[in-house]
Amino acid sequence: MFDAHGEPVQGVAIEREYTGDELIHIEEYGVVSGADGGWSLSLEPGEWDITGVRQEEETSTEHVVAEGESVEGVDLYFP
Repeated sequence: MFDAHGEPVQGVAIEREYTGDELIHIEEYGVVSGADGGWSLSLEPGEWDITGVRQEEETSTEHVVAEGESVEGVDLYFP
C-alpha cells in the first residue's frame, strides 16, 4: 500500500470482490495495512478485484487470479 510518491501507507482497509463465475463462500473479515504498507489476504481460488480504502479515498484496483490460498506481490497505490 503506497501513496502517490511511493511511500508506505498504514491503516488502509483492504477490500476484495469476487469476479469469477463459480459460486463460492466468502468469509467476512477485515484486513488493514501495517506500518510498512504491507498486508496479507487469504483468497479462495478464482478471480478477484482488490482495492484499498482510507478516509473515503480509494487506491487503484488490481485484478488478480488466485490459484492457491493467497496471492503475493500485489501493490496498491493511491493516486
